[in-house]
Amino acid sequence: MKIDDVAPYREEFLRSGTTSLAVREDIASSWKRSSSWSVRPDAVEAPYHPDFNPESRLLRAAGPVLRSMAESLGSLGLSLLVGDSEGLIIDRRVQDNRLLGRLDRFNVTPGRLFSEDAVGTNAIGTAIELGRTTRINGHEHYWDIFVGFTCVAVPIMDPIGGKPIGTVDVTCTSDDANPMLDLIAAQAARAIEARLFEHQSAVERALLERFLSANRKTRGGLVVLSDRILMANPQASHLFNDVDHPLIWDHASRALSTDSTIDDELLLPNGRLIGTRTYALRDGGDVIGSMMEMRVIAEERAPNHTPVTPKHRADCLLPPGLVSEDRALLNAYQTGAAAIRERAVVVSGEPGVGKATMGRALLADAPHVHEFDSALADENRWLPEIADLLRSGCDAILIQHADLLPPAVSGRLVALINSAGSRIRCVLTYTSGFSETATVLPDLDAERVRVPPLRNRPSDLPLLIAAQAGPRRVAPEVLQLLMRLSWPGNVRELRAVVRKAMENSSHGPVELSAVPADVRRAAPRRPLTRFEQAEMHAVLDALTETNGNKRDAAALLGISRSTLYRKLQQAGVELDNVLLSTGRAGG
Repeated sequence: MKIDDVAPYREEFLRSGTTSLAVREDIASSWKRSSSWSVRPDAVEAPYHPDFNPESRLLRAAGPVLRSMAESLGSLGLSLLVGDSEGLIIDRRVQDNRLLGRLDRFNVTPGRLFSEDAVGTNAIGTAIELGRTTRINGHEHYWDIFVGFTCVAVPIMDPIGGKPIGTVDVTCTSDDANPMLDLIAAQAARAIEARLFEHQSAVERALLERFLSANRKTRGGLVVLSDRILMANPQASHLFNDVDHPLIWDHASRALSTDSTIDDELLLPNGRLIGTRTYALRDGGDVIGSMMEMRVIAEERAPNHTPVTPKHRADCLLPPGLVSEDRALLNAYQTGAAAIRERAVVVSGEPGVGKATMGRALLADAPHVHEFDSALADENRWLPEIADLLRSGCDAILIQHADLLPPAVSGRLVALINSAGSRIRCVLTYTSGFSETATVLPDLDAERVRVPPLRNRPSDLPLLIAAQAGPRRVAPEVLQLLMRLSWPGNVRELRAVVRKAMENSSHGPVELSAVPADVRRAAPRRPLTRFEQAEMHAVLDALTETNGNKRDAAALLGISRSTLYRKLQQAGVELDNVLLSTGRAGG
């Protein structure tokens, strides 16, 4: 079919949503996906994400290939583009000035995102979705502004891992009969893969040599890892599993920016406390990975109620449903558990952090728990029912969303609970902003504990993901991606993402492709440094404290509002989601 022949079928689809059998199946399916993602065909600018890593191994391998091919192709009216695994253009080479001007005019430039859910049917994004060479001719494009181009994209495969890590795209003005585009794109992809293999194999050989040499000299656990591989001897491999890999990597990566050896401790989700000694591995002057020596300090502990400190990480015996190894959260649970038989407990925190889960954990050994939700309360029936339960001496009461009660009702409820004293175990949840505990129901005689936001408890992420996934295995790269997010919606948001990923992958391991595209796009293009993580936590805390008011949050931090926006964008945080998370719904 000629390029112009597709135009009326495209118009018909955009008008009615129906596709003609004359349209290629791959194109028809891509149009439908684009429509389901609410992509606008008249949009004129791809999303801009300028914070990609200019020193990535894909860019280092692609640069010389693109430069050589661009010089040899001369002014044939072709451009060469390289996109990463998400469809972000990270390099562009074009010699023809007329084509260069058109590409600039339509923002086909490095830093622009060309995934299907961002710009609709296009060679780069559709090749990612299909996982194979893809040609898009003229009106087969979803966006109006691209109908004058023909583009061919070929996936670039990781020669070690065997998975796609990017695409190379050849673009020219509309030309449906030129087979050379496919050949040029394929040659470029294979040449980039060859350079990746050459570099990767050299690095892996160096790491393997260091691993074998060190392993001959130790009887303890030994791990050597880089951004792509992890090698462990038998003594180390029995200490952890795939779920723990992001924790191991996060712990070991601290050594990459220092010449010093780092001695530390690491508490694994299985309860083992491990002593670690970590240092960077170098090849010449380049850091190629890190080595971690491991030894078990203690197996899983018996329960106790001493505070959890950095030097003494007493692991609580947690009731079903409460999953954590975070010191602040464990301290909150221990404090509440110690007080619950003497007085009421108020559990406060941001929306979605798991306040109701904490409340149920504190009441886990009660024979029967009566639950009430203030968001659904009919005060004419609800308050008398609670009064009757308190008078009759019920086992336990959990009252959610106490912050939603009108002041008069809240005052009457506080009086009822105070009069019951220690006869009945009672927990109330209260949605509050950053660091609010003392002002939460101040007239209530209660112990007050706060559940920290998920962004402040990164070590809990693998545990929560594994708990939500159940028997399903979650691929390590999925864990690594999810651990790079800031989770403004807290545990509720994480639970929804994991559930959706499991739905997208109905059987077998949950792979990266099953993670919703908007979540993958929101993740930072590079891991944030510890300083950047702390900086981002401060920004999110300020937004929470100011109920999402950007001007007030910027003033609280002493920065401009534009700086606040930029820091959020650089960290991959969607501002709309941040504002949504500061609402009053959720427990």
